[in-house]
Amino acid sequence: PLHFLAGPVEVAPTVRQAAQQAPRPHRTASMRQLDRDLRGRMCHLLDLPHVSMAVGSGTLANDIVAQQLSGHGLILNGGEFGQRLIDHASRAGKSFDIHLLPLGHPINVEQLAHQLNETTYDWVWLTHCETSTGVLYDLDAVKELLPQRTELVVDAISAVGTGRFSYAGCTFVTTVSGKAIGGLPGLAFIGHVDSVLPSPSIPRYLDLGLYADGIAFSGSSNLLLACQAALDALDLDQAAIKMTYLEQAVRATGFQLLAQQEAQAPGILTIVHPSATDLGDALRIQGYHVQYESDYLVRNQWLQISTMGQTTMRQIERLVRVLVRENQRITIKNEKNERPLNP
Repeated sequence: PLHFLAGPVEVAPTVRQAAQQAPRPHRTASMRQLDRDLRGRMCHLLDLPHVSMAVGSGTLANDIVAQQLSGHGLILNGGEFGQRLIDHASRAGKSFDIHLLPLGHPINVEQLAHQLNETTYDWVWLTHCETSTGVLYDLDAVKELLPQRTELVVDAISAVGTGRFSYAGCTFVTTVSGKAIGGLPGLAFIGHVDSVLPSPSIPRYLDLGLYADGIAFSGSSNLLLACQAALDALDLDQAAIKMTYLEQAVRATGFQLLAQQEAQAPGILTIVHPSATDLGDALRIQGYHVQYESDYLVRNQWLQISTMGQTTMRQIERLVRVLVRENQRITIKNEKNERPLNP
């Protein structure tokens, strides 16, 4: 089976090989060097001076960031993962307002500017790529609207690795190893513009300051080695070519994409389909794993195809042909079932 998922993604053979090495104790000099090297590469990828790393998921990364927020903030909510930022901040007891974004649409700069002018915010938190809708938000446009003292906080979990992005000037940026970077799931990265000191009032595993000097708790050398190999194999130019082809091919076949064309993310498509679950099942039988079984996808009858993993252009071309064929079969089947019986 081929995985066209946003996570876990199809990984390169070199990633699998790196993960099969004998584990290293996490307090050894070689492990500390491996940690420094990987965090240095992530600093370069994010264009930020500091990157801390924890063993966990993107949920952990965002929970760690939520603990660092103070004052009154604004959360931009354009889908399932914007809603999850609200949940992170709520559970951390933070004070904030919500700016709703229409599903599939880019940010309305005038509306956001109006809200920012009406209220003074200490921080603004948003997803760069709203995974649920396949929308990539314009960070530069948001940066231009923010007063100098307002911190910009970004969930970039589904954006990093899909294109050439700079997060310079962002106070906190979260991402993970197991999406478009192409590594195995299990590493949570928090990029930050300033160094952070530990705080005795924050639970230890959520205290970003404890991660500042490297390995804070038990870690996995296998995950670090796999992520290093994934960064070696990462080709941002090829990723853009594959996604451009997929988007154009799917639009040309008549499928309805949730994201407006000018806001389409470079790593994931969300297809609106009346029989999305049936279509997803049909693709799986044919050996193509796509995203359609999450609660919010089932509820909305959305199906998602991601090019974040290690896939070839030929595999994408075959997937599009199978997608069209299975859609035609399901459409004909549904029309027959809806046809009234002759009296």
